[in-house]
Parts: sequence; C-alpha cells; structure tokens
Amino acid sequence: MFKNAARSPEFRSLLIRFWLVSVALPSLACSSDSGTGSLVVNWTVNSTSDAALCDNNTGWVAVELRDADGNRSTRNGPCHAFSTVFNSISSEAYTLSAYLFNAGNDTTLSTVNPRVVNLSAEVATTVTIDFPIALTD
Repeated sequence: MFKNAARSPEFRSLLIRFWLVSVALPSLACSSDSGTGSLVVNWTVNSTSDAALCDNNTGWVAVELRDADGNRSTRNGPCHAFSTVFNSISSEAYTLSAYLFNAGNDTTLSTVNPRVVNLSAEVATTVTIDFPIALTD
C-alpha cells in the first residue's frame, strides 16, 4: 500500500511541500525575534551643536535605555560629543531617557522626557534629542 503511494506524483508533491514548510518555519520564527541592532543617539543643546555652548555651560550627558523587564544600559559622555552609540543590543522596544549635567557640581541642567524606541535586528536606529537649557553668562 505505501509502496504504491510513494510512487505517486501527488504523494511526492506532498512530501516536498512538507519538507519545505519544515525547513522554512524555524528560520522564519528565528528571524523575526532574534538578532541585535544598534542605537545612535544624537543630541543638541538649545537646538544647536555648538561645542562652545557645551563647554561654557554644561558638562556631560547620560543616556539611558530600559527594556520591558526594567534592565538598563547607560552611556555617558561629554556634552560636546553630541552623540553616543549602543551597539549589539537586542531588537525590541526600549524606553530612552537622557540627562544633561553641569560639570562643576553634577546638578541636572536638563532632561529629555522618556520615549519609546523600537530597535530592529541588523539595523542602526538613529534618534535625535534636544536639551533646552537656560544660558549663563
């Protein structure tokens, strides 16, 4: 009975389809939820990338990412860098927060309200934020 069925074109076609589905499904499932991406965060101060403004009025920036479980990753850098990068992070949704600090006494000069950033595998996502501050003489 099976010997004759195995010879029929319909049975072979069914086997080929079954094989294609069994090969394709695991790769589709893995590609949608796995992998890592990167996030580039660029910032301005009072809508400018003026290094003198940073050097005369502020000190450093902290950018924080939190995943859905509350795990966080932080990058700190000088204000005048105007950019930081999070490399090889899981592709998922994160909450991004950022803080601008005074170099002399570490007081917070400005914050960026938390926002959701969705990262995709193998993609560099770029976010631009602005820190409004009151200028000092």
